[in-house]
Amino acid sequence: MRTNRFRIYPTDAQIDMLYPTLDLCRDLYSAMLVQRTYDCRSGEKVNYNSRQDEIPDMKRTFP
Repeated sequence: MRTNRFRIYPTDAQIDMLYPTLDLCRDLYSAMLVQRTYDCRSGEKVNYNSRQDEIPDMKRTFP
């Protein structure tokens, strides 16, 4: 397998915009993981499409 690696050197203004975006992505991923864990423990079967439909609601929850 072959990979390409690109280094970025953001400016201070770009860093100020990147950190909140990365925090939001991390929080959204964690919330979806907790939701999935809860659903698995309760025995509820959830497919990809229903989980995908929940993402906009989760984004509104974590603005």
